[in-house]
Amino acid sequence: MTESGSFICWDWTRLTVGMVVCGALLACSSTVEPDNVGACKQISEFGSNGCLDIKGRVVGPSDQPLHGIDVVPRYPAGMLIFANSRATTDATGAFTLRVWRMSSQSPTVGSDTLSLWVRGVDTRAVVQGTPPRVLDSALVHATISPIGTIPTPTTVTLTILAP
Repeated sequence: MTESGSFICWDWTRLTVGMVVCGALLACSSTVEPDNVGACKQISEFGSNGCLDIKGRVVGPSDQPLHGIDVVPRYPAGMLIFANSRATTDATGAFTLRVWRMSSQSPTVGSDTLSLWVRGVDTRAVVQGTPPRVLDSALVHATISPIGTIPTPTTVTLTILAP
């Protein structure tokens, strides 16, 4: 074999080995095992130490599902720092929110819980310059699950008067 032929073969071998190593590193980089789908994950270098899930529905006065309603959590003043997802209801009026506690420590005494408001906001017919109306909110009490565990969702139903 010529010298240039050996060089090409060596390059392909290095490339293949490099791709296999990168794939293995990416597969192992998750903090949660693949069979633990839905578990609380570490979401920031500053350290989330738990999360909670809120599931529910937004319905009208006749229990009809409302599609396209934004659902957001709101926290009492003076609470620790939290990060959260936003949700928009689907065709069945259903939504799911996840809230992460961003703190270096978990409480050392008592259960790890949080009281917060869940608000349904109709932004479907917002005119520029006019703020959306908060149509309903509910106070919920949820348990924060540690990183690596699957939280038991807190369930809430919001009933709003919306077109």
